Amino acid sequence: MYYAILRPQFIDPANQQNKPTTNANNNSYNQEGNQNTENTAQLPVIEESSGSVFLKEFYRQLSNKNITGIVDLMDKPLKSSSEIRRIFSEYRIAPFIDGIEHHQISPENIELISTSNAGVEEYRYNINYKLADSDQTFAETRLTKIKFTDNGPKVASILCESKRCSYNPFFRPESYGLIQ
Repeated sequence: MYYAILRPQFIDPANQQNKPTTNANNNSYNQEGNQNTENTAQLPVIEESSGSVFLKEFYRQLSNKNITGIVDLMDKPLKSSSEIRRIFSEYRIAPFIDGIEHHQISPENIELISTSNAGVEEYRYNINYKLADSDQTFAETRLTKIKFTDNGPKVASILCESKRCSYNPFFRPESYGLIQ
């Protein structure tokens, strides 16, 4: 029932994606101006999951250095973590975003890896960025759990899966001269 009502995009997508759809309003006209009544087949529409849309919004808020917006998208236990408050502070985020090329960061290759009956989905994705004033590039694989609550989706956990993540400027911008 959870999938049928709250997460309908996960109901048997294999059968849905392989069926061509027709659009009755997509009729064409011949040279004489008469309407052809044949329906034209359309490619199936593959919608982004609400979790991947949410992750993109989270990183959009991060790129905009909107600390209040970032914190509002976190679940209560995560908000109360001193480590999270330290990492996602204006003191650290603003110089980090200003110090990377294009001044933005966004998740790529978002993959749903698990769901739970409690309304939690876990995603794996990559973030890639380059320091603006150097040739140093960073590629991180992240795992984020999103909890779907009555108040909307919230980040329940955010972890770096890559080796040596704690040495990257996302976590330690001061080590790369991004914080003066």
